[in-house]
Amino acid sequence: TTGGATNWLVGYRELGSTGGLTIVPAATNPFVLNGLLPSKTYELFVKDSCGTADVSEWIGPVNFATECGVITAPWTEGFDSNRWVTGGGATNAGDQIDSCWVRSTNTGIRWTTGTGGTPSNGTGPTGDRSGTGNYIYTEASIGAGTVEIESPSIYLPTLLTNPMLEYWYHMFGNAISSLSVQVSNGGAFVNIGTISGQQQTGNNDAWRMDTISLSAYSGDTIIIKFVGVNTAFAGDISVDDVSIDGVIQCNDPTMVSISNIGSFGAQVNWTSGSSVSEIEVVS
Repeated sequence: TTGGATNWLVGYRELGSTGGLTIVPAATNPFVLNGLLPSKTYELFVKDSCGTADVSEWIGPVNFATECGVITAPWTEGFDSNRWVTGGGATNAGDQIDSCWVRSTNTGIRWTTGTGGTPSNGTGPTGDRSGTGNYIYTEASIGAGTVEIESPSIYLPTLLTNPMLEYWYHMFGNAISSLSVQVSNGGAFVNIGTISGQQQTGNNDAWRMDTISLSAYSGDTIIIKFVGVNTAFAGDISVDDVSIDGVIQCNDPTMVSISNIGSFGAQVNWTSGSSVSEIEVVS
């Protein structure tokens, strides 16, 4: 309800951000808030504005999460947002993954969100790649076998030349069989890389990086799948800091000229050097 006010201010920011609010004036109630990003959690505040110097205090926060959508690369996932929640106990029970990711629902081995070391002796890292955040791993204490986890849909724009998938892995444990990376652009998943056997010999060993070219999928929307295989409880395969990046090819415009010059405006003309979707003119 309005309570007498006819104008309001809506402020929002991504949950966990230490920056200021993005403030939008609202002249209707209800009000449609645009400009948000998919797969994000926000906190929102509202302030009544009854006049130039007559405003209320901020009321909030009210937290909400936007729906999953197609993400445009460059893209990165460090598993450290509040959408990734660690569990507890010998099987990391009660953990949560980002709702835009999909994991297989095996009753045994499964991909889980971890921090610090994994619950099992003789396998897993001592912490994520930075030493203080989260990572995902195959919790193998309750079974062995094959387990999968899929990313959200990610669009690789053609302006992003030589797109590359980069991820970091920790594979310590004598029951580790393999870690595979697969990709789908709408059809069946295709294997684009496999690492076999344990790659580290201790919990404290450094994480290693792997890179895979995605140039064959430029202009496509893809899903990345990680597939872990183990044979016993000492088979915790860990993944962190997944990203897709490349070189954004944006050439300089040429033939810039001015015409139809008036007192308060002028017509700007140029030849674009790229297939662009946005133009920025500064004066």
